[in-house]
Amino acid sequence: LKHSNKTKLVDKDLKFIIVDDKYKIIYCAIPKVSSTTWKRVLGDLRGLDKNIKRIHSRDKWRWLSQYTEEERLTRSKTYFKFLFVREPLHRLLSALVPEIFKFENWIKHANEMTDDVIHSTHCYIEYIKRAILANLHPRPLELGKLLFI
Repeated sequence: LKHSNKTKLVDKDLKFIIVDDKYKIIYCAIPKVSSTTWKRVLGDLRGLDKNIKRIHSRDKWRWLSQYTEEERLTRSKTYFKFLFVREPLHRLLSALVPEIFKFENWIKHANEMTDDVIHSTHCYIEYIKRAILANLHPRPLELGKLLFI
């Protein structure tokens, strides 16, 4: 498999792509786009525990990165491939809203450390920016293009 910029994909590029050999399915699990729901559905097919914390355990799944280059190519040509996308603003809000609800605790903590509310608010905004960037994972969308070209 090659990325659109013609460089060979490495294992870390494939960390979002789940393979089910029994059902001949390849699923690109994009965070904040119903990946938990779809992992549960795939887990039901395989008889896995529905516990939300364990369903995200990497050892529960076979990942495309675990196959040889030849096996990856064969599977990408013969298996049913799917992914889901989400309207970008809704995805952003999904990543942002849980962090916003921490605002009250953040302000209390910031006010205990300093009386400078402007500084505290600036720190909170920086914290939110980092949280958004950490939670959006744009890479899987790029990788999904590979499977469907």
